Amino acid sequence: MSTLVVTVNEAATFHEMAELMRCFRVSALPVVHLDGRVIGIVSEADLMPKAANPAERHLWQRHPADAERAKTHGVTAAGVMSAPVVSARVDEPLAAVARRLLDRDVKRLPVLAADGTLVGIVSRRDVLQVFSRADDEIRRDIVEGVLPRWMGLDPRTVDVRVSGGVVLLRGGVERRSEVDVLTHMIAGLDGVVAVSSELRYVMDDSHVRPPVEAHVH
Repeated sequence: MSTLVVTVNEAATFHEMAELMRCFRVSALPVVHLDGRVIGIVSEADLMPKAANPAERHLWQRHPADAERAKTHGVTAAGVMSAPVVSARVDEPLAAVARRLLDRDVKRLPVLAADGTLVGIVSRRDVLQVFSRADDEIRRDIVEGVLPRWMGLDPRTVDVRVSGGVVLLRGGVERRSEVDVLTHMIAGLDGVVAVSSELRYVMDDSHVRPPVEAHVH
């Protein structure tokens, strides 16, 4: 994720936005309200209908879509931006971000804090760089970090193998719930593509109900 993001406000003109894209070599500009909330995004595709000569556009498209026709009349960011903006939460798992990039067919996503303010922007390239981590690095994070520090488990009780970002877990733990938590934690690590668990457990605590407090009348 890049935290140095070039943004515009709602009143930015077509020329200003085109110039910012050219100078900073970016293909999209988040539109930020005065209160810091991201209210839209302007991409190169949003500016193209305005850039094209309306007299020549009929050569390749006789009846433009209503949304595109409206953009040809927009002279500010508010008039050409795509809204509501497709975004990612700052605490969202990378795998979910990757799925949204794919499902919505976008090249980048603004990353927002809980209050809707801009934190950064994540691109397809950012996601691919994370998933290109070496298997040894991923395994080290699990063996030296997740198991002893996060789960309080002896790393010697769990055999961890990583190949192509796919993690295989073997061995044994005390409770079934530990298997679920461990798998979830590892799946959220940078570079992890999938997690396969063959872990055994001693006690199945998935159906254990918490004790009911007695009420004295």
